[in-house]
Amino acid sequence: MKRILDIGCGTDRIPGAIRLDMNPAVEPDILHEITKGIEIPAEPNSFEEVYLRDVIEHVDSVSWLLSEAHRVGVSNAIVHVRYPHFSSINNYGDVTHSRQLNLRCLEHFDPSTEYGMKYKYYGFFGRDFRFKIEQTDAVFPETKPGKLSRAVYNLVGRDRYEGRFARFLPIENVEVRMRVLK
Repeated sequence: MKRILDIGCGTDRIPGAIRLDMNPAVEPDILHEITKGIEIPAEPNSFEEVYLRDVIEHVDSVSWLLSEAHRVGVSNAIVHVRYPHFSSINNYGDVTHSRQLNLRCLEHFDPSTEYGMKYKYYGFFGRDFRFKIEQTDAVFPETKPGKLSRAVYNLVGRDRYEGRFARFLPIENVEVRMRVLK
């Protein structure tokens, strides 16, 4: 059976996943706050899949969180990440959000990307936590304006859309699928 860890699970439930959250009200399997320098209470190479849904915008150190997902994931584990795009009203509607993120922010942790080659964030903390980004999706609301936004996005492309259109035709969420490289 595939071992799955859901970090920052909140009230969502992934069947068969071990649920980790800092909020006792959501009744996680593991009560733990993601804090730089404190490891997740799990053995290295324990999980084939790791979910980070709506959590990276809350933590003090995205790099630390990703290094921990890498540590507990087996080689080639799949890491699913979801976060609100900087243009999303959801991004500004939650006072616990500590950062605004774009479509390319996780590329800093993939050595095959322009950002990964330039900045090498995957080497922080004396750890090597590289990922291969397999897919990045802009998620738009299922409304008429959302469908218009998706059409414009498809027409002009990711970078032009984000630079010129996202502020008045917002992207709701970003979903990224990455693979652990060990």
